[in-house]
Amino acid sequence: MEILNEVLERVKPSAAEAKAVKNKIAKFVKSLKIKDATIELGGSGAKGTWLKDVFDVDLFVRFNKKCVGKDISSILEQSLKEFKPEKFHGSRDYFQVKKDGFVYELVPVIKINKADEALNITDVSPLHAKWVNKKSSSQIKDQIRIAKQFFKANELYGAESYIKGFSGYVLEILVIYYDGFVNLLKACVKWKEKEIIDLSKFHKDVMFEVNSSKLDSPLIVIDPVQAGRNASAALSLEKFRLLKKLAQKFLDKPAIKYFEKEKVDVDKLGGLVIELKAVNGKEDIVGCKIEKAFNFFARSLTHEGFTIKKSKWYWDDTIVFNYDVEEKLSPEREIIGPPLKIKAAVKDFKKKYKKTFEKKGKIYAKIKRKYLTSESVVEAVRTDKYLKGKVKL
Repeated sequence: MEILNEVLERVKPSAAEAKAVKNKIAKFVKSLKIKDATIELGGSGAKGTWLKDVFDVDLFVRFNKKCVGKDISSILEQSLKEFKPEKFHGSRDYFQVKKDGFVYELVPVIKINKADEALNITDVSPLHAKWVNKKSSSQIKDQIRIAKQFFKANELYGAESYIKGFSGYVLEILVIYYDGFVNLLKACVKWKEKEIIDLSKFHKDVMFEVNSSKLDSPLIVIDPVQAGRNASAALSLEKFRLLKKLAQKFLDKPAIKYFEKEKVDVDKLGGLVIELKAVNGKEDIVGCKIEKAFNFFARSLTHEGFTIKKSKWYWDDTIVFNYDVEEKLSPEREIIGPPLKIKAAVKDFKKKYKKTFEKKGKIYAKIKRKYLTSESVVEAVRTDKYLKGKVKL
């Protein structure tokens, strides 16, 4: 398919670019002095599936077995002092260092050879790259790149809680399993909810043998290096269905637009539009904060009686919240009071509200609406303390 060749040309780093990136990473790694540990490239860099112009680098700092029982996060933090790392909390604390245009994420792990030796979930991560490299040819790695671009362009990429999509590792597993991007799309249009993929054939009955708490996702992809883990556990039903829909559309009429992220033209958006700035921080953490702010504005609107027909948010250089709001509201709204049989409560209710009436065994009141437009609600809640630290207003 000619379109896929064009996509690959756009997203695959040239040999010269790849060499320059590897040299920069090697130079940084060489500058690190960490006792009792080796440093190993992880993620898409190690697997050879990274996309052009992506400068996030995963580095696993693999401490040897004699460090078991020690606080390896603290050891790593001390070793990185000269680079002024930013600390993030996880199952183990990990660190970010920004240098020469790259963002290095350094994750402390205990060096293991098999998943069942892991003391922490992150200990297993370096094994993912080894598995992908063992199971994929250079052609399949190019197919993975094409798949990543498709998923990124259509907001399907990322297992973070604000995205609830497909991680890079899950995509790599799927493209390897189905032997190519188009084959993956052909398969996914036929997926049923609770589709099971167990490439390493760890289980005779996944639903019976794997902890049910790990099987809530609509697609169950057993980690090929860790039998008890559902690698696609973060996937939402919404993103599962969106993939099936887009896959069918692409297969029916392939087009380059499916690989191009839509640029938001704020001036062309209808409805209520709120523009904001993101706070500083790690992408997945900032994304969760943005989602909370988006939901806060929606709750504020519905609390005041507005109906939101549909809504969406965008995050690129700026944040854009877009709500399609039913604006027509009566000047007054009803407040439900207590049942008529609770006379004392009814009496208090009547004291509080002047305009009351009875309906279906309860007392009601009519009060004047405070806000008659969605914009007035937004202006009123913009400075709410709940939003502090979530977005820049």
